[in-house]
Amino acid sequence: MRQARWIEHELVPRFPLGTSKGTLHTRTVWYLLVEDPERPGITGMGEAAPFPGHSLEFPAEVRTKLLELCADTAHWEDRMVSDLVQVPSVRFAVEQALRDLEVGGTKVLFPSEFTLGRQAIPINGLVWMGDQNTMRQRLREQVEAGFATVKVKIGAIGIDRELEMIE
Repeated sequence: MRQARWIEHELVPRFPLGTSKGTLHTRTVWYLLVEDPERPGITGMGEAAPFPGHSLEFPAEVRTKLLELCADTAHWEDRMVSDLVQVPSVRFAVEQALRDLEVGGTKVLFPSEFTLGRQAIPINGLVWMGDQNTMRQRLREQVEAGFATVKVKIGAIGIDRELEMIE
């Protein structure tokens, strides 16, 4: 039978993350670790990382579900379509941990040219909320880094100032 445990970890971003719900200086994430005694030395890992103020989940609920899952690893698949539907970050952690266990604990869940380091993924630049000068500087940095499209998180300093910034 599978064995599982979880670890709570506090992330500290390089700069405060401005969101429409306030500024984040830290963010808590949880790692679900699962092992199969028939495959010693292999650990599958999944991450539950609800975004505070933007997710339906609360930290206490995440902890409770992780405790339940670690106490009873035999019914994870059934729970994926029942109670875990209401706690999507924990459901994702279970899916990710089981898939990682399946691929030998490599943390490469779906091998591709990207995961093998052979090809980049074109992506947009991102500017988090902040004061006007900080956002303008970050926008400039994204353009200088070669991004043709830059997503700007708005709502912190007022739409008029934000529009002025990107003109």
